[in-house]
Formats: sequence, structure tokens, C-alpha cells
Amino acid sequence: MTGERTQIPADLQAWIAEVTGAGQIALEQVSGGASRQAWFVDLDAGTDGAQQLFLRYDPREPRPGSAFHSLQVEAAIIAELHRHGVQVPRVIAAHPSAQAVLMDRVAGETWFRLIKDPDEQVRTAQDFIAKLAAMHRIDARELRIAGLGPAGPVADHVRAEIAEMRSRVDRYGRPAPLLGFCIDWLDRNVPDYDGPTVLVQGDTGPGNFMYADGVVTAIVDWELAHFGDPMDDIAWLSLRTVQDTFTDFPARLAEYEALSGHRIDETRVWYYRLFAETRLASMNPGSVDTRASAPAGSPDAGNGLIYGMLHRRLLIEALA
Repeated sequence: MTGERTQIPADLQAWIAEVTGAGQIALEQVSGGASRQAWFVDLDAGTDGAQQLFLRYDPREPRPGSAFHSLQVEAAIIAELHRHGVQVPRVIAAHPSAQAVLMDRVAGETWFRLIKDPDEQVRTAQDFIAKLAAMHRIDARELRIAGLGPAGPVADHVRAEIAEMRSRVDRYGRPAPLLGFCIDWLDRNVPDYDGPTVLVQGDTGPGNFMYADGVVTAIVDWELAHFGDPMDDIAWLSLRTVQDTFTDFPARLAEYEALSGHRIDETRVWYYRLFAETRLASMNPGSVDTRASAPAGSPDAGNGLIYGMLHRRLLIEALA
């Protein structure tokens, strides 16, 4: 690989030393983290011994109106879920201004397809479903997450996000008729649901949890989390199973129903499949244009073309 080695700014390293009390810090960038950098942080914390932590870092400023939370908001979500017993990493500290969060390092793999033993696949998938169901049993009104505000009726949260989608597409400044059609359809067809509001992870499922020996060790990636309908997360899960193995999906849904107390509503799941794909597309309206492609020479050109086509297909299927 060519080019300069990525470095963590000196002031950020000083912050890590300050919040941990470490005398020595070793940093190693690792793959993962999607649009944000991921770092292993090894500390010599003096009398407290060695510590193995994990740093999420984004050198960019948060984009106003983005569907992605700032890392400070994501850290607040994770910390509150940890307080409620959800299987997430413990947050050590969030930087007061830079986009950086320091957490415990959790052992495990990410990609579900790496599990070769069918029995272990089933155990891991069942454990994830159990943990998702447990999270959906939490009364969202009890969650105190400043960046999300109070939990209200599901329809209010859905309409607020539809308005955000419309604003993002308007800021794009070019015609986006397909996205406009999707947004209008979503606005006209908000589900008539008056059940419990839950915290929706968003983009939940294989690839966004860690596992080891048939057990989920941490649910990760909360940058799209929001209050909403439990079927919203089931829709995301169904979309992610298109990209990665996840055992027998109907069996997992039956387990979710039994453990969560939420009945699977296929009509609402399809609504939220379109909701999810439209939300993703609204962040980059050009991505639904078949003529759009990654910049010439981009190392992500191949992945960009593959995932762009995949998500265009998923959006059209959900709309159909």
C-alpha cells in the first residue's frame, strides 16, 4: 500500500493519556469502522496494568443535516444502552470537540460468513436475536439520550425523519424524481401503529455485531440509531441478510416474536425496508442514479458499484 501512514493527531493522543492516566500509548489502525477510522489502543496504565481499548475517530467535522450521528451522540447512545444492560462496549470517554470516542476493546469477529460450523452459526444468530429482543423490551421513555431527545409516538418520529430525508434531497440541488416519489409515498403511508416506541439500532444485523464461540460479544455501530417502530429494525435485519449469511430467517423471526413480545407485521416490515433504503439514498441522492459511480482511481470504485447497484435493487423491490 502506498501513501503516507495515517496518524492520530498529537492533541488527541494527549487526550487519551489524560482520560486514561496512561504513561505509554501504542496505536494501531485496523480495518472496520466503515466511514470512520478504527484504532486499537494499548496502554501502560501504571499501577492499573495494561489496558486494551478501542478508538473510533473521524477527522471530518459532522455534516449538518446528516442522517449519521456525531460520535459524541453515538457515544451517549452506547453509554445509556450499557447502563440498561445491552451488550455494547463500555464507553471510557468521548472527546468534547473532536470526533473521537474511546471504548473498551471487545474480542470477537464481525463477519458472520466466517463461521463455518452450521451449529455455531445458528447459536450465534439466536443469541443476537435474543439480545435484539431484549433491547426492544426496554421502555424508550426511560432512555436519557440528549442527542435524540425524548421518545414520542412512533408516527411522530417517522414523519420527522421523512422531513429530514426531504430536506437532504432538496439540498442536493438536482432532480431526484425516484427519491422524491419514495419520500412522498412514505409520507402518505405512515403505518397506523400505536404500540411501544423502541430504540431502533438502524442497519442492525450481521456485520454490525461481534461474536465469539456462538455468543454475541457486542452490538456495534449506532450511528443511525433512532426512536421508532420495532419493525424498523426487523426491516434493517432483513436487508443485511441479503449481504451476509444469517441462518433460517423465518425461524429467527419466530424466536424474536416469542422473546420480544412484538408480533412480526410483514406490511410494516416492507414499509420500513423502503424507509431504510430511502434514508440511505437521501444521504447521497446521486447514488440511485445508475450513471453515478465512484471517482476515477478510487480504491472503493468496485465496492461502490456493487453496493450502489445492490441498494438500488433493494429500494425498487421495497417500493414494488
